[in-house]
Amino acid sequence: YASSAAAARCPAWHEKTVATGLGTLESLLPDNHGGMLLSSTTHNAVERLRPNGKVSTLVAASSPGELVWRGKRVLFPTGDDFADGAASNTNGTLQLLDLSTKKSTTYARGLTMPNGLVVGGDGAAYVTRDLGSGSGITRIAAKAPHKITTNWSTVADTNGIAINRHTHTMYVDQTFTANATIGAFEIGR
Repeated sequence: YASSAAAARCPAWHEKTVATGLGTLESLLPDNHGGMLLSSTTHNAVERLRPNGKVSTLVAASSPGELVWRGKRVLFPTGDDFADGAASNTNGTLQLLDLSTKKSTTYARGLTMPNGLVVGGDGAAYVTRDLGSGSGITRIAAKAPHKITTNWSTVADTNGIAINRHTHTMYVDQTFTANATIGAFEIGR
Protein backbone atom coordinates (compact mmCIF):
# COMPACT_ATOMS: atom_id res chain seq x y z
CA TYR A 1 0.00 0.00 0.00
CA ALA A 2 1.23 3.48 -0.79
CA SER A 3 1.92 5.82 2.04
CA SER A 4 -0.34 8.83 2.47
CA ALA A 5 2.63 11.08 1.55
CA ALA A 6 3.10 9.20 -1.73
CA ALA A 7 -0.63 9.36 -2.44
CA ALA A 8 -0.61 13.12 -1.88
CA ARG A 9 2.04 13.51 -4.63
CA CYS A 10 -0.10 11.69 -7.21
CA PRO A 11 -1.94 14.07 -9.53
CA ALA A 12 -5.72 13.94 -9.52
CA TRP A 13 -7.45 12.26 -12.44
CA HIS A 14 -9.83 14.31 -14.51
CA GLU A 15 -12.41 12.82 -16.83
CA LYS A 16 -13.82 14.62 -19.83
CA THR A 17 -16.59 13.29 -22.07
CA VAL A 18 -15.35 13.39 -25.65
CA ALA A 19 -18.51 12.19 -27.40
CA THR A 20 -21.86 10.59 -26.59
CA GLY A 21 -24.54 8.69 -28.51
CA LEU A 22 -22.08 6.53 -30.44
CA GLY A 23 -23.93 3.22 -30.03
CA THR A 24 -22.06 0.02 -29.21
CA LEU A 25 -18.32 0.17 -29.85
CA GLU A 26 -15.87 -2.73 -29.87
CA SER A 27 -12.54 -0.90 -30.16
CA LEU A 28 -10.88 2.47 -30.53
CA LEU A 29 -7.51 3.59 -31.83
CA PRO A 30 -5.91 7.05 -31.89
CA ASP A 31 -5.82 8.26 -35.52
CA ASN A 32 -2.58 10.25 -35.02
CA HIS A 33 -4.41 13.45 -36.04
CA GLY A 34 -6.09 14.27 -32.72
CA GLY A 35 -9.07 12.00 -33.24
CA MET A 36 -10.00 8.36 -32.82
CA LEU A 37 -10.90 5.46 -35.07
CA LEU A 38 -13.86 3.46 -33.78
CA SER A 39 -15.13 -0.02 -34.61
CA SER A 40 -18.88 0.40 -34.35
CA THR A 41 -21.02 -2.68 -33.87
CA THR A 42 -24.18 -0.57 -33.97
CA HIS A 43 -23.34 0.98 -37.34
CA ASN A 44 -21.39 -1.99 -38.79
CA ALA A 45 -18.59 0.35 -39.71
CA VAL A 46 -15.16 1.71 -38.91
CA GLU A 47 -15.70 5.35 -38.04
CA ARG A 48 -13.57 8.40 -37.31
CA LEU A 49 -14.26 10.59 -34.29
CA ARG A 50 -12.75 14.00 -35.04
CA PRO A 51 -11.35 16.32 -32.34
CA ASN A 52 -14.49 18.49 -32.74
CA GLY A 53 -16.71 15.52 -31.76
CA LYS A 54 -18.09 14.86 -35.25
CA VAL A 55 -18.25 11.22 -36.39
CA SER A 56 -17.95 10.04 -39.99
CA THR A 57 -17.99 6.56 -41.52
CA LEU A 58 -14.72 5.49 -43.12
CA VAL A 59 -15.83 2.07 -44.36
CA ALA A 60 -18.74 -0.33 -43.86
CA ALA A 61 -17.70 -3.46 -41.96
CA SER A 62 -19.85 -6.26 -40.55
CA SER A 63 -19.28 -6.52 -36.78
CA PRO A 64 -15.75 -5.04 -36.73
CA GLY A 65 -13.36 -5.99 -33.93
CA GLU A 66 -10.02 -4.67 -32.66
CA LEU A 67 -8.29 -1.89 -34.63
CA VAL A 68 -4.49 -2.14 -35.00
CA TRP A 69 -1.98 -0.01 -36.89
CA ARG A 70 -0.05 -1.88 -39.59
CA GLY A 71 2.33 0.68 -40.99
CA LYS A 72 0.19 3.61 -42.20
CA ARG A 73 -2.88 1.40 -42.61
CA VAL A 74 -5.27 -0.13 -40.09
CA LEU A 75 -5.83 -3.87 -39.76
CA PHE A 76 -9.15 -5.01 -38.30
CA PRO A 77 -11.32 -8.14 -38.18
CA THR A 78 -14.92 -8.41 -39.35
CA GLY A 79 -17.49 -11.00 -38.30
CA ASP A 80 -17.13 -10.45 -34.53
CA ASP A 81 -20.75 -11.55 -34.12
CA PHE A 82 -22.20 -13.62 -31.26
CA ALA A 83 -24.40 -15.81 -33.50
CA ASP A 84 -21.54 -16.56 -35.92
CA GLY A 85 -19.23 -17.47 -33.05
CA ALA A 86 -21.79 -19.77 -31.41
CA ALA A 87 -22.43 -21.51 -34.76
CA SER A 88 -18.67 -21.64 -35.59
CA ASN A 89 -19.30 -19.88 -38.93
CA THR A 90 -16.14 -19.04 -40.87
CA ASN A 91 -17.34 -15.80 -42.49
CA GLY A 92 -14.92 -13.54 -40.59
CA THR A 93 -12.14 -11.65 -42.34
CA LEU A 94 -9.15 -9.45 -41.65
CA GLN A 95 -9.35 -6.16 -43.53
CA LEU A 96 -6.59 -3.66 -44.25
CA LEU A 97 -7.90 -0.07 -44.36
CA ASP A 98 -6.07 2.69 -46.21
CA LEU A 99 -7.09 5.89 -44.43
CA SER A 100 -6.08 8.13 -47.34
CA THR A 101 -8.47 6.41 -49.77
CA LYS A 102 -11.01 5.09 -47.22
CA LYS A 103 -10.85 1.72 -48.97
CA SER A 104 -10.35 -1.64 -47.32
CA THR A 105 -8.96 -4.79 -48.88
CA THR A 106 -9.33 -8.33 -47.64
CA TYR A 107 -6.13 -9.50 -45.96
CA ALA A 108 -7.44 -12.94 -44.90
CA ARG A 109 -10.76 -14.79 -44.88
CA GLY A 110 -12.20 -17.90 -43.27
CA LEU A 111 -12.07 -16.72 -39.64
CA THR A 112 -14.61 -17.48 -36.92
CA MET A 113 -15.71 -14.55 -34.74
CA PRO A 114 -12.34 -12.75 -34.81
CA ASN A 115 -12.31 -10.25 -31.95
CA GLY A 116 -9.04 -9.24 -30.29
CA LEU A 117 -6.10 -8.65 -32.62
CA VAL A 118 -2.35 -8.10 -32.33
CA VAL A 119 0.51 -8.19 -34.81
CA GLY A 120 3.71 -9.94 -33.74
CA GLY A 121 7.26 -8.78 -34.41
CA ASP A 122 7.45 -11.15 -37.39
CA GLY A 123 4.34 -9.53 -38.92
CA ALA A 124 1.98 -12.44 -38.18
CA ALA A 125 -1.46 -11.45 -36.93
CA TYR A 126 -3.18 -13.22 -34.04
CA VAL A 127 -6.93 -13.06 -33.39
CA THR A 128 -8.95 -14.19 -30.40
CA ARG A 129 -12.40 -15.72 -30.28
CA ASP A 130 -14.95 -15.90 -27.47
CA LEU A 131 -17.46 -18.54 -28.57
CA GLY A 132 -17.95 -21.81 -30.41
CA SER A 133 -16.01 -25.04 -30.62
CA GLY A 134 -12.26 -24.68 -31.01
CA SER A 135 -12.27 -21.13 -29.73
CA GLY A 136 -8.51 -20.80 -29.36
CA ILE A 137 -6.16 -18.21 -30.86
CA THR A 138 -5.85 -18.09 -34.66
CA ARG A 139 -2.55 -17.10 -36.33
CA ILE A 140 -2.50 -15.45 -39.76
CA ALA A 141 0.86 -15.52 -41.55
CA ALA A 142 2.42 -12.21 -42.58
CA LYS A 143 3.24 -13.28 -46.13
CA ALA A 144 0.59 -13.74 -48.83
CA PRO A 145 -1.49 -15.82 -49.10
CA HIS A 146 -1.68 -15.24 -45.30
CA LYS A 147 -2.05 -18.87 -44.23
CA ILE A 148 -4.51 -19.30 -41.35
CA THR A 149 -3.62 -21.58 -38.45
CA THR A 150 -6.82 -22.16 -36.48
CA ASN A 151 -6.20 -23.12 -32.85
CA TRP A 152 -2.57 -21.98 -32.98
CA SER A 153 -3.23 -22.04 -29.24
CA THR A 154 -6.13 -24.03 -27.85
CA VAL A 155 -6.78 -21.73 -24.87
CA ALA A 156 -10.57 -21.37 -25.01
CA ASP A 157 -12.77 -18.30 -24.58
CA THR A 158 -10.13 -15.72 -25.47
CA ASN A 159 -10.75 -12.01 -25.98
CA GLY A 160 -8.17 -9.46 -24.81
CA ILE A 161 -4.72 -9.91 -26.32
CA ALA A 162 -1.48 -7.92 -26.05
CA ILE A 163 2.21 -8.31 -26.87
CA ASN A 164 5.16 -7.13 -24.80
CA ARG A 165 7.64 -6.19 -27.54
CA HIS A 166 10.62 -6.25 -25.15
CA THR A 167 10.13 -9.82 -23.93
CA HIS A 168 8.38 -11.16 -27.08
CA THR A 169 5.57 -12.43 -24.88
CA MET A 170 1.92 -12.53 -25.89
CA TYR A 171 -0.73 -12.26 -23.17
CA VAL A 172 -4.34 -13.34 -23.58
CA ASP A 173 -7.33 -13.29 -21.23
CA GLN A 174 -10.54 -15.27 -21.02
CA THR A 175 -13.97 -13.64 -21.12
CA PHE A 176 -16.77 -15.93 -19.99
CA THR A 177 -14.74 -18.32 -17.82
CA ALA A 178 -15.33 -18.21 -14.06
CA ASN A 179 -11.97 -17.55 -12.36
CA ALA A 180 -10.52 -16.59 -15.75
CA THR A 181 -6.81 -16.75 -16.33
CA ILE A 182 -4.29 -14.69 -18.26
CA GLY A 183 -2.03 -16.88 -20.36
CA ALA A 184 1.46 -16.00 -21.60
CA PHE A 185 3.10 -17.32 -24.77
CA GLU A 186 6.59 -16.70 -26.10
CA ILE A 187 6.41 -15.74 -29.77
CA GLY A 188 8.95 -15.14 -32.52
CA ARG A 189 10.79 -11.89 -32.96
